Amino acid sequence: MNHINPIVNEATEQKMSWEACISSGLEARVSKDRGQWALGDLAIMISTVFGPQSLDTYAANIGVAKASLQRYRTVADRFSESIREKFKLLSFSHFQVISSQKDILFWLRKAHDESWSVEKMRLEIKKKQEKEMKEGDQQNVTCPSCSFVFKLYS
Repeated sequence: MNHINPIVNEATEQKMSWEACISSGLEARVSKDRGQWALGDLAIMISTVFGPQSLDTYAANIGVAKASLQRYRTVADRFSESIREKFKLLSFSHFQVISSQKDILFWLRKAHDESWSVEKMRLEIKKKQEKEMKEGDQQNVTCPSCSFVFKLYS
């Protein structure tokens, strides 16, 4: 019997179906996401009410790394409750990945509508950034007399 993980014990003893295991995993992920959002919201409140320097003490008292609390705070501060609710099928990590991107709603919609994993979202963002960098090497010049567009590459 596994004394470390009661969920494994239950699965083994009851021979849980694949679907039941998936369901339990989804519940655990949602619980983790809620915890990250809650810690981020609390970090905002702590910093506002007690000052930014209080985050060190708060982190130590609750046993969470200060860097994690700062990251959770940044993400929580960036996204309103209504946006979180609208895209509730996405994990906290999805929001974290796009929190510093332009076109946030575009990425949220794509990830939500196409059921992207966090890794898929990262790859799509990277592809778009690489494409924009290549296009940034190109300059368009329009001829004033004929309106022909010349593409100049550096």
